[in-house]
Amino acid sequence: MNSIPVVNALLTANQRTGRHPQLTWYGHDGRIELSGDVLTNWINKTTNLLVEEIAIDPGETVRIDLPPHWRTLVWQCATLLAGGALDFTPPAHQPPHLARVIATNRPDEISAVSPQSEIYAVSLAPLARTFGAPLPPHVIDAGPAVMGNSDALGYVPPITPNSPALYTSSTTITHEGLHDWVNGTLSAPHTPPARRYLAVSPDTTTLDVLRSALHTWLNGGSIVLTDPVTTAELHTDPERKERILASENVTA
Repeated sequence: MNSIPVVNALLTANQRTGRHPQLTWYGHDGRIELSGDVLTNWINKTTNLLVEEIAIDPGETVRIDLPPHWRTLVWQCATLLAGGALDFTPPAHQPPHLARVIATNRPDEISAVSPQSEIYAVSLAPLARTFGAPLPPHVIDAGPAVMGNSDALGYVPPITPNSPALYTSSTTITHEGLHDWVNGTLSAPHTPPARRYLAVSPDTTTLDVLRSALHTWLNGGSIVLTDPVTTAELHTDPERKERILASENVTA
């Protein structure tokens, strides 16, 4: 096991959660619930892909070109566990740490502007095992690529603590700085551990969701995440929202 305290602590938290819900997703096309065990399996499989097949180097940049989604969180956590760096800078900035590896749900667009990158097409359909559409040449279907890897975490190379973990438009967070970044100014979940509702709006960034999710998980809680369509629907239907939050045992 590597020495990233944040992601190692997350996997430990998932193990404590076991079969209980750790991440519940409400999308416009359905509800998905991942227990601690299942979330760990998804993160392990994706980490194994990044390390064993893609062979990213410690500190190497991976761009997760996906909207807020449960699969996005899996790819983000796996990248950090593999010792990579997540790139949240706007593409127009054209940073010097351009990604060799990109995970995206827009393979046609991304392959046109990043022809030299290793592109993985990620379907956002509920529990899809393939992308489900023809892919451009040299783009890899992330579904079978991820599923073909073991549920058990394989070898992960040691991580240099001061290597980059997150690039944003305003700063760079190192792996050793992740803990402070995750906890930062965010208040601790309620006691007992919170079942926290994270409502995604059109203005919500994947960086926002990652930070809130990690903060909740590392403090022993779990999350319920709604996509922008569902968030908007619940905003106009408070009775339905109340029913869902009650059925999910949301406390924060």
